[in-house]
Amino acid sequence: MQPFSAGRLTPPGEGGLAVFRIDGEGVQDVLDVIFRARHNKVPRVADLAFGDVCDGTEVFDEAVVRVHEGVTLTRADISVHGGPWVGGRLSRLFEKLGADPLPVDRGLVSPPRNSMGPAIYLEAHALLVAARSPVQVALALSAMSDRLAFELRSIRDAIGKDVDTPHAVAAMARLESLTRRAPFGIACVTPPIVALIGIPNAGKSTLFNAMCGADRALVSPMAGTTRDRLQSIVTLGDVALDVWDGAGIHESCDPVEREGVALMRRAVNEADILIAVFDGCRPIAEQHETLQSIKGRPVVAVVTKADMQTTPGLLTEIRKAGMDPVLTSHGDPASLQRLIARIVAISPFGLPCSTDQPIPFTPRQCDGIDTAYSAISVSDWKRAVIALEQVMLGES
Repeated sequence: MQPFSAGRLTPPGEGGLAVFRIDGEGVQDVLDVIFRARHNKVPRVADLAFGDVCDGTEVFDEAVVRVHEGVTLTRADISVHGGPWVGGRLSRLFEKLGADPLPVDRGLVSPPRNSMGPAIYLEAHALLVAARSPVQVALALSAMSDRLAFELRSIRDAIGKDVDTPHAVAAMARLESLTRRAPFGIACVTPPIVALIGIPNAGKSTLFNAMCGADRALVSPMAGTTRDRLQSIVTLGDVALDVWDGAGIHESCDPVEREGVALMRRAVNEADILIAVFDGCRPIAEQHETLQSIKGRPVVAVVTKADMQTTPGLLTEIRKAGMDPVLTSHGDPASLQRLIARIVAISPFGLPCSTDQPIPFTPRQCDGIDTAYSAISVSDWKRAVIALEQVMLGES
């Protein structure tokens, strides 16, 4: 088989289609091995062919193949279903056939020629394609319009000239502003983890389903129905959050239940924000472990079953612990909106910044800005300029 490279053009996720590109002298050899055209229609230049993708004799998906125009058949795009199983299977098949990674410049997206920060542009484009919320879209479009790159270039130009102390202090202040906004940007790319915690049958799964807008978790009057951890990235208001549900926190003799509780305890440790779910019909003495598990953590307290008779003293004890609980009841959309507002307020999305400002949004960008700041603090202007250029251009 002739040499070829292959790679995915569309970002991984839940899209309806995934597009892969194969490039090089071995394109025809690859198509002969993995693609079986329907109606004996062999892919021709600048044409579309429909058929099956095969691994040996096994057909694992349907596909549309488009061969690019050229003197020889050296590039083709294969469109398959966009789920992770099909995409992973096709990627592994390319690897098995000896594919090299697809060069970056052979993809669908390239920054505009006049882009101040091509590396930032590509990262923003990936965010835009995978966006689930209005805030993600707004941040991506802001970065693609060079808002962040313009600020970095302006700082670079300021310290690239004859630098005096006031200019250095001003440059450091501008970098500090970017660093303060960075958690907002990082949260846009990696939604904060929000874990629901409470005793069994407190109403966590009902609340989880309401936040997801679908019945993701089984709900029953029997305590301990949920044992495994459930996870869903959901759009609440303008932002995306990674919401986790799991077993109620309690002691159990059942080994399966104990493992479920241990899994949930680990999830609590990993979470960025906790939702402490208190059963409004049970005394605080039965929910003491919920209080213990949330000490020192960013938390929103929720009292469920508020449409029923709330246990006397429950709200007072929760407020004594420093929390102002959100009262919820089944089928009450207003209480869900109040909960969402509380979550957003204590998340990075609650920071005093907007997508009209330059905002770093990847660890790579943040690392470069930190390096530039450290370099300026010791008057190492050259290292600072190089660090900022690396953030914009992606060069090492």
